Amino acid sequence: MLVAPDHVHNYAITHNWMLSNHLSNQALVGINYFGQTFNDNVHNQNIPALGLNTGVTNSSLFGAPSITITNFDQVGVTPPLGRQDYTGHITDTATLVWGKHQFRFGGEFRRNYMNLLYQRNVRGVFSYNGTASGTLNANTKGDYSTDSSLESAASDFSVRSLADFLAGYAASGSIVRGVLQRDVFVNQWDIFAQDQYQISPALTLNYGVRWDYSGPVYSTNGTFSNFNPNATNGYSIVGQDISTLYPRRYTNVSPRFGFSSKVTDKLVVRGTYGLFFDLPNLNGFFDNRPGNGASVGVQANNAGPNPVFTVSNSSPFRIVTNTDPLPSSPSAGAVFGVSTVSQNFKNAYLQNYNLNTEYQLSRNTVLQVGYVGSVGRHLFNLRDINQAAQNTGKSTVQSSRPYYSKFPTFAAINQYESSAGSNYNSLQGSIRTSGFHGITAQGSYTYGHSFDNVSGTRGFAPQDSRNLAAEYSSADFDVRHTFNGYIVYEIPTFSNNLKALTSGWEVNSFMTFFTGKPLNPKTSVNNSGTGEFQDRVDKIADPYTSDRTVTRASASAGAYVQWFSKSAYAAPAAGTYSSTQRNSVRGPGLGTVDASLVKNTALYEGVKLQLRAEMFNIFNRLNLAAPSGSFTSGNFGRSTTTVGDAAGAPGIGSGEPFNVQFAAKIVF
Repeated sequence: MLVAPDHVHNYAITHNWMLSNHLSNQALVGINYFGQTFNDNVHNQNIPALGLNTGVTNSSLFGAPSITITNFDQVGVTPPLGRQDYTGHITDTATLVWGKHQFRFGGEFRRNYMNLLYQRNVRGVFSYNGTASGTLNANTKGDYSTDSSLESAASDFSVRSLADFLAGYAASGSIVRGVLQRDVFVNQWDIFAQDQYQISPALTLNYGVRWDYSGPVYSTNGTFSNFNPNATNGYSIVGQDISTLYPRRYTNVSPRFGFSSKVTDKLVVRGTYGLFFDLPNLNGFFDNRPGNGASVGVQANNAGPNPVFTVSNSSPFRIVTNTDPLPSSPSAGAVFGVSTVSQNFKNAYLQNYNLNTEYQLSRNTVLQVGYVGSVGRHLFNLRDINQAAQNTGKSTVQSSRPYYSKFPTFAAINQYESSAGSNYNSLQGSIRTSGFHGITAQGSYTYGHSFDNVSGTRGFAPQDSRNLAAEYSSADFDVRHTFNGYIVYEIPTFSNNLKALTSGWEVNSFMTFFTGKPLNPKTSVNNSGTGEFQDRVDKIADPYTSDRTVTRASASAGAYVQWFSKSAYAAPAAGTYSSTQRNSVRGPGLGTVDASLVKNTALYEGVKLQLRAEMFNIFNRLNLAAPSGSFTSGNFGRSTTTVGDAAGAPGIGSGEPFNVQFAAKIVF
C-alpha cells in the first residue's frame, strides 16, 4: 500500500517600520517546509532475518523487495522515495517615496536544504514468470516440473509463475548496492533596485535591475561525481578532484521595464519587458530516468568512496535460504550507466514581454486585448554523450559508443546541460462586466503557440543526442485555443417577507474549453540501434481519419475511442531515425460547463452560512484522456479512459461525467 502524505509549513516574522516620512523598511525572516515521502505502508521487515538474504543491512532500507509474479498483484511496489525540502530566507526591502518617484531596493539570502530519498531498487526486484524451473531443470524431490500430473495442471503460466515462486525459482533479479540518500544544499543571493516614476497623470514608467546568484548544489554526506574523460577511472569526485559540481556564475543580471499610458479617458496601453533567471529543478540532477540505462543521478554513479551500482542476474536462478542470490559486487566487465553535469552549465532565463490595451466599453464593461510572449534560453536538458552509433543488428551498441575504447564498461552517459530553448507567442483577450443588474461576468480567450526542445526536467531524452535541434517543435503543454469564463448572478430579494429565505440567492456558472495537447508517438523499441529507446515513428498519412466513436471489441472488453489512426504511422527502417518531428499529433481537448446554486444566510455580524448545490459538466460532455503513443501497444492511438480517471480522480476530477455535490460552509 502506498503512503504519501504531503506536509507543507510556512513560517515568517516580519518587521515593518517608518524611518521617516519618505522612507520605510520591511525585514522578513522565514522558513518553508515541504515533505512528501513514498513507501510501502509496512516497511520495517528485516527480510534477511526472514531467510531471504538480499544483502540489505541498513535498517532504513528494510522492507519487502519488489516481487512480480505473472498475472498476480505485485508486492513491494514502493521503495523509499520522496524528499523533504527546507528553505530559509532573510529578506530586506526599503521603499523611498520622493516626489514623483517610488524607489524600492533590497536583497535576499536563501539557503535550500533537501533530504533526498529517491532510493529505487535498493530492496531488490525479483521476477517469476513460470519459465525458471523448466530452464533450470532441477530434478530435486518435490519439484513440480517432474510431476506429469502437476505439469499438466500447470500449463497455465499464472499457475506456473506461482509455483516457481513457491519453489524459489526466479526468472531474473536485480538490486542497487549502495545508499542513494543525500543531504543536498544550495545557497542563493539576490539584490535589486527599481523605480516607479509617474512622469504625468497619463504616463507611468517602472524600471529596475536585479542580480541573482545561485550556487552549485553540494552534499555533506556522500559524494557527487562527474564523468571526466581525462581521468583514469573516468570520474571526477566533487570535493576531491573538483570543487563544485558545475562552475559558479556571477553574471546573472536582469533588467526590467514597464509602462502604463492613459491615452484617453477610456483607453489605457500597457507594456512590460523583463529578464528572469531560474533555479534548476534539483530532481533533474538526482532522479532522472529517461530509460536509456544511465544512472539516475550524479549521486548514483559507481565512483568515489560511496559507489552506487546495480547488480543483476538475468538468467533463471534458485533462491536458497540465507544465501544472497545476487552478487555483492559487480562482475568483471559489467556495464554501468553514468550521469554527469556539463561544465558549461548555466542558469536558465526567460525574457517575458507583453503589450496590451484596455478599453472601457461602458460604465460596467471593460475590453482588454494584448500580445504576450516569451523566449527561454539555457533551459535544462540532457543528452547521452556516449550514444552508440546507428546500426541494424543492435549487437554492436556497446562497442560503437564514442568512449568505448577508453571506458569499455561505460554505457549511456547522460549529461545534464543548459542548451535547450523555448519560444511562446499569444494573442489574449478578455471582456468583463460587473454591477450590471446583479451580474458579474468575464470571458477570456487565448490563441497561442509554444515551442521548445524539451518540455520537462526529468525523464526527457532526445531521439538523437547528436541533433538536439531536431527536437524543436510544439511543446508538450502547447494549447492553441483556450476559453475560460464565468457568470455570477445575484438574485434580487423577491419578497420582503421571510427575508432569511428570499434573499442571499445567487446562481453561478463556470466554463472551460481548450484544444488538445501534442503527443509524441514512439516505436518503444531500439529501432535505431543506439540503445536510447527514444525513436519516433514515421507519420505517413493523415492521422485524423478515425470516426472517434466509443467502441468495444467484445461485450466484456473495455471501451475505447480510436483518436488517431495507427495506419497513419510506420516504424522507420531498422538502424535509422524517424524524419517526423517531435509531437506530431494532438490529443483530445477538454470542455466543461459547471453551475451552482448558492444560498447565503447572515448568522451574526461578519458571519454567514453558505449552502451550495454544485453541478459539474452539466452537459455531460465526454472528455477523453490522451491516447497511447506507444507503437507496439495494441492501444496505439486509442483513448481508453477519461481525463479525470487518468489523473487519478475518476468520477470527480475536472471534466468527468455529470455529477452533483452539496456543500455547506461558514464564512467569516
